[in-house]
Amino acid sequence: ELRVVDKHTPVLVLGEVNLDAIDWCASHNVCVTVSSVDELIYISNHLGDKTLGVHLAVNTGLNRIGFSSVGKFIEALDVIAKCDKISLVGCYTHFATKQNDEKFIEKQYNSFEKYIKLLPKNVIVHCANSYTTLNYKSHYLSMVRPGFALYGEHICDYALKKVLSIESEIVCITSVRAGDTIGYDRTCVATHNMKVAVVPVGYADGLDRRLSNKFYLLVNGRRAPIVGNICMDVVMIDVTHIPYVYVGSKVTILGVNGRHTLTPLDYANCLGTSAYEVLLKFNYRRMNYIVVDE
Repeated sequence: ELRVVDKHTPVLVLGEVNLDAIDWCASHNVCVTVSSVDELIYISNHLGDKTLGVHLAVNTGLNRIGFSSVGKFIEALDVIAKCDKISLVGCYTHFATKQNDEKFIEKQYNSFEKYIKLLPKNVIVHCANSYTTLNYKSHYLSMVRPGFALYGEHICDYALKKVLSIESEIVCITSVRAGDTIGYDRTCVATHNMKVAVVPVGYADGLDRRLSNKFYLLVNGRRAPIVGNICMDVVMIDVTHIPYVYVGSKVTILGVNGRHTLTPLDYANCLGTSAYEVLLKFNYRRMNYIVVDE
């Protein structure tokens, strides 16, 4: 998708690449991550007349991907040196922790330094995630890789500017009598006469169904509780106590609305999960993008 609009900016795939895609990556200036000698040998045998840029991943404690042996790392460097089709562009590791574990961050960094010393000159070396970027200038090396912080989301005590909001609008308002039930499986029983608004965002769009009857959205600067089970395409909210609500009223799903703010962390605390997961679950299915330049 990036290469459709940008043919030249360097791109690195941080995860393992399907080896069937190596030819495409080589043709489109996309660097791939390599974490074993076997991968390098396969690549060298299947590149044809193309050249591929690679970054060597080093496992320093996350135990996900990467070289865990200095000996194997040296063997990989030797394979690259003997193959004119493979270009060693970079080398990196990834921290297993974001904060509250500085000793392990240092342990991983010290381990990574053993590999850095073996690299030829002019290789891009990188390890800093959001937390490390904000707190360890000594670990910047050639470049940094902030992720969550790019969205302005909370990283320790830094006051970052939030750059993402998700909004919808009310498409229907229904009067519900006391004793009536709301939504599938009748999980919500109205204890009083209510005004229930329908918002066209559902679990297919990333609004987790486990938020049903436990969470809220924001309307006119106030919290509007979710009532009933969240549906595939819509959610119902209680707007009985909120004045001046009508069809077309703005509903904030992420972001600021009046005195209240909804963040990925608010969702995560309700769901008992990571704020990263919350952000990633919201998807492109029905969203229109508005870029605001402030």
